Amino acid sequence: MIKISIIVPCYNADATIRRCVDSLISQTYKDFELILVNDGSRDRTGEIIDNYAARDTRIVTIHKSNGGVSTARNAALDIAHGQYIVFADADDEIKPQWLETFLSVIEERDIAIQGIDFSGEINFVKSIGTKEGYDNHTLVSLLIQNWGLGYLFCKMFKRDIIEQHHIRFDPAIRFREDDIFVLNYAVYVKSWASTDQSNYIYYYPPDDKIYGSRITDCTEKVFYWLNEIYHNNIPRIILDYQAWSVKGAVVNTILEGKKLPSQLLEAYRITFAPGKTLRQKILNFIILHSASLGPIPYFLLRLINR
Repeated sequence: MIKISIIVPCYNADATIRRCVDSLISQTYKDFELILVNDGSRDRTGEIIDNYAARDTRIVTIHKSNGGVSTARNAALDIAHGQYIVFADADDEIKPQWLETFLSVIEERDIAIQGIDFSGEINFVKSIGTKEGYDNHTLVSLLIQNWGLGYLFCKMFKRDIIEQHHIRFDPAIRFREDDIFVLNYAVYVKSWASTDQSNYIYYYPPDDKIYGSRITDCTEKVFYWLNEIYHNNIPRIILDYQAWSVKGAVVNTILEGKKLPSQLLEAYRITFAPGKTLRQKILNFIILHSASLGPIPYFLLRLINR
């Protein structure tokens, strides 16, 4: 039997963790270990997951001081034993065929992808369809164009690849940290498959959730891995889909009075230069020459963004 490691970071999740764990232990595929990481919760999360572990030998609990979701996932990766790795969130619900579907899709491939059922005020299913391929370029392009790059819980990973290349989550990135992980992993993907089936129910986080970093703080690292995957020749379509992230990261860096890193500056240049409108040409000049313009870019960008 193939063993799967399911990793679930838990923080102050006593209101939802039972729903999540109950749905996982009800999987039709039974040969798994469930690693529940209590990331310094201040409620009854730790007690609840320990009670589950006492009743089910497949469940392993880790208790650690609060360090964020990346540190929690890393702690679980360090002890995982499964041939494959999957992730779930403590406030979501998983349908019984989730693991079984993954195994039917992945076979001997490096990664499997299935859909996500978004549940909340707006209910819809996100999927890249039923496809397969033998290159990471097509895979990454499909994920980005379908806004499915992150979303760890719709992907199954090979632990051998993760360990061989020591792929871990970056604790400094607390928003879109999953984008970075998937792109890092994708560098080594040689075969993949996806299905339009959806067995994961994602519940939207509350509007007041605090992530600890901005949505564009990961942009420089996103482009680092995109350049690794596409050998410094990122397709135009991907640049267009990431343009919002590049612009936001560049503007935020200048408004903070910081020097633009070369990777981020190059990402902006290839994404926006030469500029189609006079406004864009002016903005390009300000940004691309920001290192030699002193405080001028800061004041001009504040004026433009008022």
